[in-house]
Amino acid sequence: MLTGSLALDAGHSLGLTIDQRGISRPVDLPGIPNANGGDGNDIGAFELAPLSLSNVVSRKVHSGAGEFDVVIPAVESRSGGGTHTIIFNFSNPLASVGGISITGDPGVTSSSGIGFNPRQYVVNLSSVPEARQLTITLSNVSDQWGGNIGSVPATVRFLLGDTNGDGFVNSGDTLQTRNRSGQSTDAANFRSDVNVDGFVNSGDAIAVRSRSGTALP
Repeated sequence: MLTGSLALDAGHSLGLTIDQRGISRPVDLPGIPNANGGDGNDIGAFELAPLSLSNVVSRKVHSGAGEFDVVIPAVESRSGGGTHTIIFNFSNPLASVGGISITGDPGVTSSSGIGFNPRQYVVNLSSVPEARQLTITLSNVSDQWGGNIGSVPATVRFLLGDTNGDGFVNSGDTLQTRNRSGQSTDAANFRSDVNVDGFVNSGDAIAVRSRSGTALP
């Protein structure tokens, strides 16, 4: 549904309690006047849902293999040279975010803003040490229809080489990476492509093995 759509809050539910997808209706959006005699129901098969966080991901581009997302709270095991992109995905297009705070390491810096996809808020992190846990909190997140969430926190963990995501780099990660050696990066093995070059190979195995014994705090 587009911003400014005349269908928003312009109908009557006529006793219906869910839309075609199973979303509860009506949802009376703040800031949008109801139609005369209406109850805040949207016209059509779909009801615009209240603003909510869908998920948070850590995204990296694996050379020619494309981009792949680690869905938080899974551990980000891939190299970034201290640079990582964290994306907050929301249910509705965003209008503004009042602020952002990052705790867990005072040396981490960031730039952020609403993405090309207006349902995304993109946080670009720099100077992230290895074996670190950060909490990123967005404040006063507002959508284009007047919805607001006061605080949206996400805890993100970074441990290079932790391909199985258990918080430790050990023989299990080394074995998993070695068994995948020779594969092109895809949705099933991308966590083992720790150097994000588009292939799982000896370079990844060496990187994982060299970090054996490291762990998240």
